[in-house]
Amino acid sequence: MKPDLVIFSHILNETIRFADGRTLSPVLGGPGAYASVAAARLGARVGLVAKIGQDMPNELLQPIFQAGVDTTGLIVEPVGHKNMLIYNANGHKTLQFLTRPSPLSLQDVPDVYRQADIIYCGSGMWEPPLAVVRALCRPGTKLAADIGGY
Repeated sequence: MKPDLVIFSHILNETIRFADGRTLSPVLGGPGAYASVAAARLGARVGLVAKIGQDMPNELLQPIFQAGVDTTGLIVEPVGHKNMLIYNANGHKTLQFLTRPSPLSLQDVPDVYRQADIIYCGSGMWEPPLAVVRALCRPGTKLAADIGGY
């Protein structure tokens, strides 16, 4: 079935270090995770295109599965996005990427996803590549983007 919305973004396995020294890990992160779960819970048919590492804890993915997100486009690679969010005493955040999967490409998008009415790109460090986003947009396609990574 054609999804209403395709989320095109990596899923993160995060560690959060707070200013007081506490550490929280592992934590599901990334705009793709948040947007796919929220949209599916609101009733949209959502397809997810993302790459995760072989070491991604299955329990972190449970909110995605439980929300009914179609994960046909979820690709498992030897390494995924692992990062550390470090908060300082002033509340400012530093983001450190520890590992990264290969870039998302047009070949990663299942054919049925290419007919979605809406494409959401949750960027991170120039991901997904703009050429891929352009190739996915056809006349009438609505595009939403988190431009923080561009």
